[in-house]
Amino acid sequence: MILAIMALFTVGACELETSDAGRLTGFWQLRTLDSLSTGRSTDMRPFGVAWSFQSTIMQVQSYQVDNFIYLSYEHNSDRLRVYAPLRADRKLGDDVPLQTTDTLHMMGIPAIETVFTVKELSGSTMVLQTDSLRLQFRKY
Repeated sequence: MILAIMALFTVGACELETSDAGRLTGFWQLRTLDSLSTGRSTDMRPFGVAWSFQSTIMQVQSYQVDNFIYLSYEHNSDRLRVYAPLRADRKLGDDVPLQTTDTLHMMGIPAIETVFTVKELSGSTMVLQTDSLRLQFRKY
């Protein structure tokens, strides 16, 4: 009886952490990057840029960059805020904060902290926009 009560309290004290990021969950290929100021559109498929979301962390990667970049994110209806980028670099340590935006720019992220407007988010398509950029993704 005592064991049963202890088991009940032990299970009740645990908090279940889920990895669901809602409709963001999954692997997204950046297909086009549009400059709203110049009207120029860049096909990003040859660069292999991909974003993936799980829980409160997103990962960005590219064929052009050796290391993964991890960012925290917040998604609220039509707003996606990405911030606190870290580079996974085993030579320098697991989590190295990014100090410049060079690598982020290649991945479609213009600043260390960026707020995107979510223009479209479905099971297959995501369109994000800032004042100067529009990013179009396809979900895998």
